[in-house]
Parts: sequence; structure tokens; C-alpha cells
Amino acid sequence: MRKKTVVKLGISYISFRFKDYGLICMIGLPSLLRQGLASIATILLNGASDTHGGDSATAALGVVAKITQVVFMVMLGIGQGYQPVVGYNYGAKKYKRVKQAFWYMFIMSSCIMIIGSGLLAIFARPLVDLLVEDESGINIGINALRYQCIGLSFCALGVACNMSFQSLGKKVRAILVSMLRQGLCYIPFIIILPIYMGIIGVELSMMIADLLTFVIVIPFTISFFKEINDKIKALEIEETNKEII
Repeated sequence: MRKKTVVKLGISYISFRFKDYGLICMIGLPSLLRQGLASIATILLNGASDTHGGDSATAALGVVAKITQVVFMVMLGIGQGYQPVVGYNYGAKKYKRVKQAFWYMFIMSSCIMIIGSGLLAIFARPLVDLLVEDESGINIGINALRYQCIGLSFCALGVACNMSFQSLGKKVRAILVSMLRQGLCYIPFIIILPIYMGIIGVELSMMIADLLTFVIVIPFTISFFKEINDKIKALEIEETNKEII
């Protein structure tokens, strides 16, 4: 306010263009969808587990969701740290750094998820036994946790793509990818599988959704790198032309 810093506040800088606010909302929409669909998925999970397994199953699967969320949130934290890095470098036309940042985030997240999921799978019984009292609920929780650990190992690619598209302003792709895991892939399975498989269908739903999300995201990843490589080549041609002139 005293204008002693590089960044200065002023009414004249406030945008009154609807387009600017629309862009902000569109870029933030993937995060909104991700959180909103997660809430809807939780409601459906509770309903399916209660119908096919009773209160003990609902409690056990709720515990499993919280346990796996601890590992998943670590990956989300890395992704949120990755977002400004990839955004700044893309804006500065440092496209090689964009690729490096993507692979760094993906590899680090994958390692954390694989190690974390492996530990959860190994210690599934003591973890569930600590938080669930009913024996039938314990067995359901152990199975569900181990199934979900398989799926968690494949989650890093989807998060890397989602964070990249959101940071680079690729609105449509960011929205679509953000809807995959807990929306387009998970919700149909949590509705359909329990009808035919009972509580086992509930246990398997998240794992299948994670694996399907991974497969669907692969073409998005290939397209993303093709676009970045094209920009690198165009920039190299532009720099070569400048040297010739």
C-alpha cells in the first residue's frame, strides 16, 4: 500500500473484463470437480457398503479410505509444488524444463506411491485391526486396502497430467482428466459391480477405476509431450533464423 515493493496495489489494476474472471473459474474448475466428485463417490461408497455389508463394512471401508488418503495426499502435495514450476517455465518458453519437471514429479510420485502402497499392503492387518473392532469388518477392510494399494501404484500419471493441464491453461483436458478417477471411472463401478458381486464389488471398485484411469491418461500424456516437443523444435528453428540474420 505504501508502494515500497515491486508489486503495487491499485484500483486501476483491477480487471472489469468478464473474460478474465471466466478464465480464472475455468482453470479452477478441475479442482472443484475433483473435490465434488470425491464427495459424491464417498456417498455412493457408503450406500453400497451399507447395503451389501452392513454397518461393519461401512466403517471398515471408511477407515480404508482415510488410510489410503494419507499416501495419496503426499502425492497431491508434490503435484501442487510442481504446478508453479511447470507454469512459470512454460510461460518463459523453457519447454525442456517443462519436460524435466513433469518426469521429476511423475517419477518421485510413483516411487512414493509404490513404496507407500507396498507398506500399507504389508501392514494391512495391524492397521485395520487397530481401527476396526468387528471381525467381519476387519476382513473386508484388509481386502479393500490391499486392492486399493494396487490401484494407488498407478495414480501418479493421472495426477501429473491433471496438474500439468491445469497449470498450462489446457482447460478442456484438465477438466476431463480431473473427472476420471473419482467420477467417470469410479462412479459407474461402485454402482454396477456391487449389484453382481456384492461386497467384493465394493472392494474392487476403486482399484479398477485407478487402473482404467491410468490406461485412459496414457494418450493424454503422449499428446502432451508431442505438443511440448513441437514447441521445442519451433523455438530452435526461431533461434537458428535469428542467428542467420
